[in-house]
Amino acid sequence: MGIGFEGGRGPIYNAVHQLKKKGKIEANGNGAYRICEKNVNDKEENETTQEKFYKYDDELAESIKNIEKHLEKYKKFNWINCREDELQEARFYANKLIKLSEKIRNEIGM
Repeated sequence: MGIGFEGGRGPIYNAVHQLKKKGKIEANGNGAYRICEKNVNDKEENETTQEKFYKYDDELAESIKNIEKHLEKYKKFNWINCREDELQEARFYANKLIKLSEKIRNEIGM
């Protein structure tokens, strides 16, 4: 209201029409508009999805840290002078790490 448009109001009307057509806004009286209730809920759902993403991101970072810690452990492991049960356990987990590495390479396409 009271705003002058250099190129006319056509572009504004077009933008409002497109937003109404897509269901993003709805009329709220003469010349007034509001965001559709559905879009408010979608925004809240997106924020929840982002929170989940960051939560998983933190979990992934923690998992990577644990994997690196175990890689270092098996790198320093005394493979020759250990008990048989220690050797079997180390082989088991080392093979699991190798398979995980192969799976990641195949999934990501590296």
